[in-house]
Amino acid sequence: MNGKSTCLLSLVVTLSFIAIPARAAGEGQSAGPRKRAVFVPGHQSHGWSGHAYTADCKLLARILNENAPQIEATVLEGGWPKDPKAFEGAAAIVIACDGNSLLGPESNWKALDDLARKVEVPAGGVPTPTRTVQDMEASLEGDRPADWTVERTRETIERVNRQQRAPSHGG
Repeated sequence: MNGKSTCLLSLVVTLSFIAIPARAAGEGQSAGPRKRAVFVPGHQSHGWSGHAYTADCKLLARILNENAPQIEATVLEGGWPKDPKAFEGAAAIVIACDGNSLLGPESNWKALDDLARKVEVPAGGVPTPTRTVQDMEASLEGDRPADWTVERTRETIERVNRQQRAPSHGG
């Protein structure tokens, strides 16, 4: 499975863990507080008809808002937010990009990792699925290295992006 398929599959799986329980809760129980899903689209990386991450995120957010009453989906346009308070109260953060410097400096990577570690275990004792920066690297490498660092993750993602951009010589 190539990187784009893996990214899309991860996004769909993440959204299913959010939307399916929320929809079921909305059908049989009184509505509780809405869970906030924040979408952070990357910049369009090619010319016309290139990666339209903002449009994709807006579509997914609209579908969630219309079909999952327990979810409030918002899209942060313009890349990584300058104010980290944009993520406050988020139960899920969905990043859609091709590695075009969306996350920016190491402080943003660390902030994202800190947010992922703050996931609360709900009343049933089943934790919400979470992908930390370290988990993302593990999925790229195949296992979780003991010497994990933010810089190592950045290098890994850049290496995978270079491999995906390399011209195919097969038929």
